[in-house]
Amino acid sequence: MIQKAYKFRIYPNKAQKVLLGKTFGCVRFAWNRWVENFNKKEDKVFKTPTELRQEFEWMKEVSHNAVQQKERDFKEFKSQFFNRSRKKKLGKPSFKSKRNKQSYRLPNTKFYIKDDKIRLEKIGFVKTVRSTSTLNYQYTALHNY
Repeated sequence: MIQKAYKFRIYPNKAQKVLLGKTFGCVRFAWNRWVENFNKKEDKVFKTPTELRQEFEWMKEVSHNAVQQKERDFKEFKSQFFNRSRKKKLGKPSFKSKRNKQSYRLPNTKFYIKDDKIRLEKIGFVKTVRSTSTLNYQYTALHNY
């Protein structure tokens, strides 16, 4: 069995913590905008990450791929929500809160691992602790506990 994802315990410095917080915030903001539009009765207009970045300049400070991955997650949710062959129906999507666990994902082309560090797009090398030495990764999830 091949694992497709690994979680890393990261130890960012102060500047990296600020950038991670901004990334978590942008991903949460985009998700909440899409959920708000999804729950509307009329005028369902879903903006792409590029359109959101043009409208909100502060979203340009973080990795575009983190928001794009969240958009892929939302599209997958929508396809599952409207899937008639699904045995268990999904409820309406929930808003993400600042108080809950913060996370985001990146495609494997947007990060790489070197020694005890992981290089994240627009953040740089962050110290990590991992439990295995061999990696067959497809996505990584970054969490803030």
